[in-house]
Amino acid sequence: MKHVIPKRRTKAEQIIHKGIPTFDKFMLPILHLCAEKKTSTMQELIKKAADILHLSEQERKILQPTGTATVVASRAGWAKTYLKKAGLVIQPARGMVSITPAGKKLLEANPKQITKWDLAHYPSFREFTEAGSSTNPSEGAKEEKITDTAEITPDEQITQALTAIHNELKDQLIENILQQSPEFFERLIINLILAMGYGSSQEDAGQHIGGKGDGGIDGVIKQDELGIEHIYLQAKRYSAENKITAEQVRGFLGALQLKHAKKGLFITTSSFTTDARETIKNVPHIVLIDGQQLSTLMIKYNIGVRIIQTVEVKALDQMYFNPDAAITE
Repeated sequence: MKHVIPKRRTKAEQIIHKGIPTFDKFMLPILHLCAEKKTSTMQELIKKAADILHLSEQERKILQPTGTATVVASRAGWAKTYLKKAGLVIQPARGMVSITPAGKKLLEANPKQITKWDLAHYPSFREFTEAGSSTNPSEGAKEEKITDTAEITPDEQITQALTAIHNELKDQLIENILQQSPEFFERLIINLILAMGYGSSQEDAGQHIGGKGDGGIDGVIKQDELGIEHIYLQAKRYSAENKITAEQVRGFLGALQLKHAKKGLFITTSSFTTDARETIKNVPHIVLIDGQQLSTLMIKYNIGVRIIQTVEVKALDQMYFNPDAAITE
C-alpha cells in the first residue's frame, strides 16, 4: 500500500495553525449564516464563517497535513457535518446547505456556542457518533456515550475519529450515487461485485443488462469461464425514505425464476421494509443489501473512494528488549 507522507509545516505555519479555532467553534456561525438565506453554498459559509471568527489571510491559507484542503475549509466542513447529523441543517443539493426547523428552534434559544454536548440531545447525532455501525438493520443502532477527549486514551481518540470519518464517507457515497443516473448505479454494482472476488477472470465476467424490458434484472455476474453459474442483480437507486417493499422483492424472485436462476442480489441505496426481508427469509442464495451495507462494502473494496493518508500506529516491542521473557496467557 502506498503511504502518503503528510506535508511538514514550518514553525511559522505551526504557530498560525494553533490560532485557528477548533471545528466546533465554526458551528454557531455557520448555523446563523444558514438562517440568513434560504440556501447557501459551502464556499460562502466557509468564507463568511472565517470573517465572523476574524481569521487572517495567513490562517485561511494553512493547508491540512495531507495538502488536500485548507484547515479552515476542513473544520468548517466538519462543523457542517455535525450540524447535519443533528438535523439542524440539510443539503438539498451538492455543495448547498439550508437550515431546518430544528436549527431555527435552536437559534431561538440564543445559544452562546454549540458543542457536541448540545448536539448529543439529538438522536440522529448520537447514531452518527456510535462506536460501531451494524450492517444488520434488525440489530438497530447502538448509542455511544459522547465522551470528552480528556476522558479517553489516545488510542480511543483515534478509533473515535476514524469512526466519524468512516460514517461521514458512507453518507457522502450514497449522496453522490443518488445524483448519478440509474445506469451509472447499475454499473457501479457490477464493479463492486467483481471487486469482491465474484465472477470469472474473463473480461465480460460482469454484464450490464438494465433498461427497458430488462425483466427485473439489471446485471449478471458469470461465476465461471463457461458461464454455467450466474449471479443475477437488481439495483434500485432510491432515496432514504423510499424503502424497498415485499412486492418488489417478490418481483425480483419471479424474475429469477424466469431465468431459472439460483443466486441473486437485490441492492438499494435506501433500505428494505421488514416484510421485504421476511420474504427471502427461507429462500437460499438470495441476498438483500441496503445503503448502509453498500457504502461499507464500497469503502472496503475501494469503489468510489481513494486513500489520501495512511497512518501507522506503533507500540513498544517487549520481546526485542526482553527476548527471554515467557509469554503467558
